[in-house]
Amino acid sequence: MAREYAFLMIDYEMPSFIKDLQNKIPNNELYFGTDEEKKDNQYGFEKESHVTLAPCLDSDVNINKLKELLLPLKEYKCILNNISIFENDNYDVLKADVKCPNMHKTYNKIKENFELHSAYKEYHPHMTIAYMQKGMADKYKKKMLDKIEELTPTSFDFSYTNDKGIDVNEKFK
Repeated sequence: MAREYAFLMIDYEMPSFIKDLQNKIPNNELYFGTDEEKKDNQYGFEKESHVTLAPCLDSDVNINKLKELLLPLKEYKCILNNISIFENDNYDVLKADVKCPNMHKTYNKIKENFELHSAYKEYHPHMTIAYMQKGMADKYKKKMLDKIEELTPTSFDFSYTNDKGIDVNEKFK
């Protein structure tokens, strides 16, 4: 199933505390999606550690114009400060909240220059840990992490559907 929109993300190495937490969560607490969604294998544990910088852009967005709005990759170092959830109708998302002022500045610049079709009107940078059955994520919430971990970005990741209907991930620095 082709993506409806394009997404600009920043990739990071998977933090060890997220791997450790994923190892503690039993499979029966995870949400794997409807039969149709299972084909895309997009639920369960998050497999790639990233923060979405610009959600739901038009798939034919001018990537070069978008790149002009970005700071150098190293300017997106971030810290994770707590574990929280957000609820959807069918599942809960367990996530680590991200602190990085440059993400907010860049998001606002992108929003001024491009249309974002996201249902979420406020920007909350986060790293998804897992998609969970309703009510199962609460016990993993943490107001503060045991230790602060600064994360260094590894690449930008632009994910879109090309004009042939094929999903593409273009990584750049």
